[in-house]
Amino acid sequence: MRENYLENFFHSNKPKIILAVVVLVVLVCSYFFISNQIRKTQPPSYAQLQKECASKARIYVGNIQSTDISAKFNFSSHYSANLNACYVLIHGVGIVQTGTSDKLIDIYSNKVISDCESFSTAPSLNFCAYNGAKGSFNINNFSDYIASYLTTY
Repeated sequence: MRENYLENFFHSNKPKIILAVVVLVVLVCSYFFISNQIRKTQPPSYAQLQKECASKARIYVGNIQSTDISAKFNFSSHYSANLNACYVLIHGVGIVQTGTSDKLIDIYSNKVISDCESFSTAPSLNFCAYNGAKGSFNINNFSDYIASYLTTY
């Protein structure tokens, strides 16, 4: 008797059941579509931006290393959310000519923020430059100057 009741229920309500299933499928599809659109329009996270910055820094330094074989380079990348900037801090050690080079570069604008060059064989040529203005060589001033650019946020 219960089986007959269910058969009669489904048979007499077939259009309503089909409509309910169609509405349910449309709602589920709409949910996934809208969720996907929201995910696409959200700004990238800090971690994503830092990862992109690190990737660009590797490429930037790789291009320098491929053209300048007279030095070895170490580098670190820094993304600043406040300034929306990607910086690479490069430390180079001369192979052919003894000396060091420290540079902070804004990768997005390809601008040298600060540059310190030190030559052990020619100390009179040592210098530091801050936003293009040359000054006397002082690695501590360089470190203090670049600190504001290397803040996380």
